[in-house]
Amino acid sequence: MGADCYAVFQQGQDVWPEGLAREGSWPDEGKVLARNFDKLNLIAKGLRIKSLAEYFSMDAQEAEAVYEDFGDDGAEGLSLQTEWFSAQEGLISVRSLLKYLSSDSSSVDGLEELKLSLQQLEQALSLAAPAGIPFYLTITI
Repeated sequence: MGADCYAVFQQGQDVWPEGLAREGSWPDEGKVLARNFDKLNLIAKGLRIKSLAEYFSMDAQEAEAVYEDFGDDGAEGLSLQTEWFSAQEGLISVRSLLKYLSSDSSSVDGLEELKLSLQQLEQALSLAAPAGIPFYLTITI
């Protein structure tokens, strides 16, 4: 089992780019991305770029489930409003992470699978950015 990390793209667009899934699908269902989430965030901090964690959001139904599971203490600071992010900004972070991983792969679990997941996220964001379709990242357990 384990956690999965994937992108969700805002619905209701007039024009939807061909090849862009409504929710990101990864070869490993986002498991390697979720497994390396903290490491990628540390790398982003070192690169002084926006980390993947900064693109995290959830829909109201997911947020309510967190409140139900953990109460106010476990859900402190959690918003019931979905926050959407620019796909263009997400591309900057993903491309910077890919560039870094191509030159320095120290202590990354499943490097090739991780690069493949990031490349697929990059591809999805590349389709969404010109169409102005916002996204967020979410993690499911």
